[in-house]
Amino acid sequence: MNNVLVFIEGEEGKITEDSKNIVKDSKKLADLLGGSLIGAAYSEAISQEELTQAAIDVFWELPFTLDDDPCGQLAGSEIGCLVGEAKLGLLLSANNLLGETILAIAAASSDGVFFHSCRQISIDAGDFKIHQSTYNGKVDEVRILPKHSNVAFATIIPSGTGRNPYFEKKNPVTVQKVNPLVNGMVPKIMETFKAKAENIDLTEAEVVVAMGDGIANEKGLKLVSQFANLIGATLGGSRIVVDNGFLPHNKLIGLTGNVVAPRLYIGVGVSGAPHHLIGIKESDVIVGINSDPNAPLLKVADLAIIGDAFEILPALIEGLGGDQVV
Repeated sequence: MNNVLVFIEGEEGKITEDSKNIVKDSKKLADLLGGSLIGAAYSEAISQEELTQAAIDVFWELPFTLDDDPCGQLAGSEIGCLVGEAKLGLLLSANNLLGETILAIAAASSDGVFFHSCRQISIDAGDFKIHQSTYNGKVDEVRILPKHSNVAFATIIPSGTGRNPYFEKKNPVTVQKVNPLVNGMVPKIMETFKAKAENIDLTEAEVVVAMGDGIANEKGLKLVSQFANLIGATLGGSRIVVDNGFLPHNKLIGLTGNVVAPRLYIGVGVSGAPHHLIGIKESDVIVGINSDPNAPLLKVADLAIIGDAFEILPALIEGLGGDQVV
């Protein structure tokens, strides 16, 4: 049971960034276990060119598309049927609704152990060390799954490791078309729509704008709200902003609020208290806008913009074609 499987998600034939990072880390685990890395995906989800550049040894093409199985029931059952035959010891996916559904069903059908919201999987003396996030990201717990016990299934939280190289070399991949092993009725998607940014939970948002104490007044709220709306970002705030009633408590970013992991975080007027920085450390790209060049946020930012936010935001809003705030 030394092989590792990753459920890979695709967009327009490309492997998603979250799946790329999981594949990269899973290859290291497979090598430590002395096994092969197997990638599995829906039919038509991943192009052949993408597969040759991924670090997988074998690719399973499931016998249905995402449209055929929008909630993951069939994929989970199909993968669960193959766990023993493929000698799988560890199965991973991105920590999202689809990944959780697929792995939970696969684990239930193969007597495996399922862990969700994991930050890292490591191997210590042959045992799996599962670093699992609990209490809305405020506490990390380490769980041990002894070797030669149950098969482990885990969903991995995006870690911002997309900054590191993923494609290294072209790799010959054995493609196996999986025969249909299960059938059943599944929900059909009748209509799709894009959620408004303000309705997206901060922990799931891909772009986050944070309002800080440097713009904590009514005009600042109008400016930052307009800016967030123009770039399709979900708005959050620092402790001072929430305590002063400019945003509700569910918009608090930090150790005592929401721990976020967006593709892009923009802090406007955020000084960068330790509990706030802990809450944004998993962001792929951090941008800080502050008039204080010594603000802690600017020290950790990928891009630091030093200046008056009340001058910078109107210029950005105008450049984005928005109406000026008065």
